[in-house]
Amino acid sequence: MRSSLRFSVVVSATALSTMLWHGCINEKQGSLFDPNTSFTPAPTITSITPSAGAQAAVDTLRITGTNFSSSAQYNFAYFNSTVASLLQVSPTQIVLAAPFVLGDSVRVRMGVQGADQLSNLVYYKLSAAIEAFGNLTPQEFARAISTDASGNLYASLSNASSDIGVRKYTAGGDTTHFAPPTALVQQWFSLKVGPGGYVYAVRNSRGVFRYNPGG
Repeated sequence: MRSSLRFSVVVSATALSTMLWHGCINEKQGSLFDPNTSFTPAPTITSITPSAGAQAAVDTLRITGTNFSSSAQYNFAYFNSTVASLLQVSPTQIVLAAPFVLGDSVRVRMGVQGADQLSNLVYYKLSAAIEAFGNLTPQEFARAISTDASGNLYASLSNASSDIGVRKYTAGGDTTHFAPPTALVQQWFSLKVGPGGYVYAVRNSRGVFRYNPGG
């Protein structure tokens, strides 16, 4: 009985040591990295035009630098994590459409296929091309607008069922009722400020209507 027990202990110890020995062996694994691979030089950014910033999703930008690819599909312009649409490319300049990314410090980097590193980091300002104006309610619609030489804005407003009239918005943000609702007119389709401050309006009828300069 003691011999059997001793034999079992020896076999178990041998098996355990064998498992530990094989478990600690680091077998050589194949690597995807080729140490002999060569990479193209990393791109660099020296300037972005316009330098003061641009409007997102509206303006066209020009990135000047080095080591860009002459093939558009091999260049990648990153604005934060968004890749911009490229319009023209050369080894030293990239022309692109400003992406819809907003911020005073948008992170811009260039990547080129074949280079193992991105370019240097440049911060750029992209602002919104539109903003809310006029404090309209959810039921009010600006159907036609026009401006005069002083920068005042005239807007023909209506709601779901009737004409509200024409409002005048000054460059400083003041609002006045330039003209009350017009009888039998639900909305104007177009406004135009003419000489002398007269405001001309048209709708789907054979006629041109005119407001006096004072409204």
